[in-house]
Amino acid sequence: MKLVSICLLTYNHSKYIESALKGILNQTYPRVELVVLDDASNDGTTQIINKYRDEILQNVESLRIITHEENSGNVPHNCNEMITCSNGDYFMCVSGDDILLEEAAELLCNCLENNSDCLAVHANASIVDDGFSYESSRDGLMPRIRGGKSGTEKDFFSRLMINNYITAPTVMIKKSAYLDAGPHDENIPYEDYEYWLRLSQRGNFYFLNKIVALYRKSTASMTNYAVDSFSNKLKTAIYSDYLTREKYMSYLNDEDQKRSWKEYYERFIMYCSQFNCVDEMTRLIKESEEKGLSIDVNYLQIQERFSRIIREADILSKWVKVKRRGYIEDYYKQLGVSHIAIYGYSRLGNLLEKELEGTGVHLECYIDKKGSAIFNSKIPIKMPNESFDDIEAIFISPLDIKNEVCGVLSNRYEGKIIGIDEMIESLFLKSQIQGRE
Repeated sequence: MKLVSICLLTYNHSKYIESALKGILNQTYPRVELVVLDDASNDGTTQIINKYRDEILQNVESLRIITHEENSGNVPHNCNEMITCSNGDYFMCVSGDDILLEEAAELLCNCLENNSDCLAVHANASIVDDGFSYESSRDGLMPRIRGGKSGTEKDFFSRLMINNYITAPTVMIKKSAYLDAGPHDENIPYEDYEYWLRLSQRGNFYFLNKIVALYRKSTASMTNYAVDSFSNKLKTAIYSDYLTREKYMSYLNDEDQKRSWKEYYERFIMYCSQFNCVDEMTRLIKESEEKGLSIDVNYLQIQERFSRIIREADILSKWVKVKRRGYIEDYYKQLGVSHIAIYGYSRLGNLLEKELEGTGVHLECYIDKKGSAIFNSKIPIKMPNESFDDIEAIFISPLDIKNEVCGVLSNRYEGKIIGIDEMIESLFLKSQIQGRE
């Protein structure tokens, strides 16, 4: 029976690492080695791993914990380090915020055992949000890849060059294939896509149409509140994907090269539009035009987002000016409210939260459809369908949704509903009038 090495890479995953460990500890496959690399976490992740050490040793064949003194931030280097330290015939690389289902190692291992011509296997997964844990109900989880039959992938390299549809924590690779193909390219920040393409040129991949992992996509990090942080991640993804495609593009015919670049630009232009990465989006649109590509994007939607970004920048500029005059605190006194809520957990709302500190106006809660998925707020989060009896006024953070919010809350709230942009515009107008007097 082959030994399977599960390589668990973690950095500041204290909110998720227990779920990741529980998924590994409950594997049905009897021969599992666990290699953990903690890239200098400073949020308690290391302590949680050490707490589970004895239980891990009782449930796996061997354990290796690698702890970095300083954060390298180099994912491909860290993966290479773990794989080099592993002793398994097959290995998986899993992030500390993902969850393996109990039969993952057994199912994937069986695929490789029964398909000797395959160098690797990947499977289906379900996407979960920040609030999901190992103990959460899995009823209603949907597969990430819809349709498709289990079996050896056909024309895998060219298909993968057009669309990277593999979910990382579902992949199991033969150690011999890794030794033959060489280590991950440490010059490409997000290394897995390049490595799968490299392996696919050397042998077959098998696809198992069963959910074997829960792949976490952070909801809170994708709100406007964290747009700067997410912007950097998106730029890294764009850069990594470009380097990868450029490296292998010459292996495709002219038609498939155009399809590959078209998919790349369409996907990342829409991501940039969605997350307000204006400069990067402009660069990608220009670059795609220079390549002579006909990009199928919703330019009306992009134009609307541009307008919203410009408006938000204008509001922030006016905010600075009215703050200097002390108008914001006076505004609430004149309004006669001391207990408020903010609708929408985003940049303007987060700024208002900071402005209210020490003013005597109490922010009782945020109201947001994401609810408990927003874990990084110190203020309670309520869903729009909850009761707001103690709230004297609700301030809307996102732009241009006041009519929608009034409709949603009409049957359960009779207090004041005000857009933050309305408040700033009225205070700015007041400052202009008083400035002329």
